[in-house]
Amino acid sequence: MKIKKIALSTVAAALLVSPALTVIPRSTPVLAAKANKNTKQTITVGDDDDITLYDQNGKEIRQKGKYIYATLKPKTTVTFYGQPKVIRGPKIYYYGDRSDPLTPKWLPYYKTIKGQKFVYLGKGQYVKASQASIYGLHRHLYIDYNKTPIYNKNGKKIKTVNSGKKYIYPAKYNKKFDQYHYEPKVFFNIGKGRYVKAADVAKINGKDALYTNLNSYVYTKNGKRTNKKIPKGSAITASQSLTKVQANQEPLFYTWDYRSSKDGERVYLPYKTIKGKQYYQIGKNQYINAMNVGKIAGDEVTVNQPVTLKISKNSAIYAFSAGDAKKTKVKAYKKGQKVTVDYIVSDYYFGESEENGYYHIKGKGNEFIYGGNIKTRLQLRYYDWSEYETMRTSATVKAKQELTVYNLNRHKSSTTIASGTEFNVDQLRCIYLPSENKAELFYHLTDRSINKTDVGNGFVKASDVTYLKNAKLKAVNTAAEAKDDNSLATSGEKKQLQTIMNEVTKIKKSFAYTQASKEQNTKFNDAFSEAQNVVKNDKATKNEVVFAGWYLQKAKEDLDGGPVFS
Repeated sequence: MKIKKIALSTVAAALLVSPALTVIPRSTPVLAAKANKNTKQTITVGDDDDITLYDQNGKEIRQKGKYIYATLKPKTTVTFYGQPKVIRGPKIYYYGDRSDPLTPKWLPYYKTIKGQKFVYLGKGQYVKASQASIYGLHRHLYIDYNKTPIYNKNGKKIKTVNSGKKYIYPAKYNKKFDQYHYEPKVFFNIGKGRYVKAADVAKINGKDALYTNLNSYVYTKNGKRTNKKIPKGSAITASQSLTKVQANQEPLFYTWDYRSSKDGERVYLPYKTIKGKQYYQIGKNQYINAMNVGKIAGDEVTVNQPVTLKISKNSAIYAFSAGDAKKTKVKAYKKGQKVTVDYIVSDYYFGESEENGYYHIKGKGNEFIYGGNIKTRLQLRYYDWSEYETMRTSATVKAKQELTVYNLNRHKSSTTIASGTEFNVDQLRCIYLPSENKAELFYHLTDRSINKTDVGNGFVKASDVTYLKNAKLKAVNTAAEAKDDNSLATSGEKKQLQTIMNEVTKIKKSFAYTQASKEQNTKFNDAFSEAQNVVKNDKATKNEVVFAGWYLQKAKEDLDGGPVFS
């Protein structure tokens, strides 16, 4: 294996890219720099947690007489002295074949036998790589499972061993551990023997800090590539400042700012589009590709646009249903194949993690690839499963004028929705108007409250709103069906509704209901109450019965305490 060593001179040269640039490689450990009292510069630390301070040897400083670390409060601005200096950093060892994501990184040697990876144990014996691990400074290999098969060089089973069995690698394979490189590191000297990690810095001399996640060239305003390079893991001062994302904006890159609000607000760094790509300005006529920036002001950047990524393992396709990602196609994508994805959705059971989330395949509706099968340095826009279900099943529309809210029986209410209001709708339905002897399209309102106004189980005319985004709803019935459904419901049709209602007792005992938000619980209870009224009403129409069943089922699926399974 050819090991690429990172020369300190290369990184140090990056510090001198241009007088207009402040380039600081991202850090973790030590900087021993003498304080220069004549050079006064400032850094502002991030806003997540208290920032740990370090001594000149890169060790955490403990408060005198206490077992807690010395820290700076979030958002603190302090003076630093001299120039941040690059040091060699610790040895980073290569374990296994780094070019192969399927190779266990903790196993230094393997052999492929009949298409499977095996680890050599000495004396002509092998064990499957998935059934052994390396522990300890002496690099002992341990068997992980009881009755683990041991094979010969031809893949034939020769015996079994139990978990905990220890082996020492033959000397000729120990050299695999001697392959390593150094990772440059940097600290800021803030005086009195205290140092701050560069990774904890949000601003340098009052300017937002950008952290690169890829080796990057510097470009001119016309998109011409210069000879200036910025190494991966560097910090660069931006020419512009973070700006709040307005209600009508959807920037292609954004992050979150908690400095002015405890709940946080979306912010973005203004970028310039050059030849179809976005760039951040970092100096006079100097720009860097925005895709190569992983952090701004200490917070991760979210990429709010489709990106093409490479599959690292053979991958199935999944579809979401009430919070559960279910496999629909096996081996739909092969390792090495490229796929364009545009956002991430979390499965209820796997939690809020990009690695455990699912990448949505652009233009493929409800089709996803498991995040563990995609390797990327980019952070895509993220939705939890309940947000995705709303996005998939609802449309966002805007009122063209002041809207009158109707109920299913075509009666106008005194409630109105102001012109220009944006809100979600979840069904497009033809409703027959006897007075006009015609059917007209209505949208059903997703929420029972809009701008703190109770709109109940309401409808608005589709012709009075403009479609904005998300699901493009299709009418669930025709004009002719709407007229026919205006007749009285039969006992058989009511029985179908009663079947759905019989599940309610079970649902109310489920985690989905007991842990759901108050809003969704209220919506479910109202849907059940309305279904009861329809069943009891001798004059209920078929339209009312069908809608009550749909609405109760929808309220069940919207319970956000967890997915509900019938």
